Amino acid sequence: MPVLPDNERHDWIRLARTQNVGSVTFAQLLKRFGGPAAALDTLPEIARRAGPERPIVTPSVEDIDAGVGEAGFVTVSGLALSMDGEAHAASLRPSTNASTPRSPPKA
Repeated sequence: MPVLPDNERHDWIRLARTQNVGSVTFAQLLKRFGGPAAALDTLPEIARRAGPERPIVTPSVEDIDAGVGEAGFVTVSGLALSMDGEAHAASLRPSTNASTPRSPPKA
């Protein structure tokens, strides 16, 4: 399985987590625009045409990184640069610190 660069991995997650973009729309956007970065670049125009009743809110990279920590995942990095550095910084916030005891997720 190929390893995606951090920015591309973030684009996949951001597109998948975009408000009002479900699984069918996600697949259609990828097919039409060739990848998540191009689809994300086009979303403002799509939202403008859809009108105010169907806003498209795309999470930022910081939102994604914070969500990973809040979900109980720990970012371990020996070389925290670029996007990896942002994930590393988000994982060190007090609410997501690995040294903080965490209960297992409720089913």
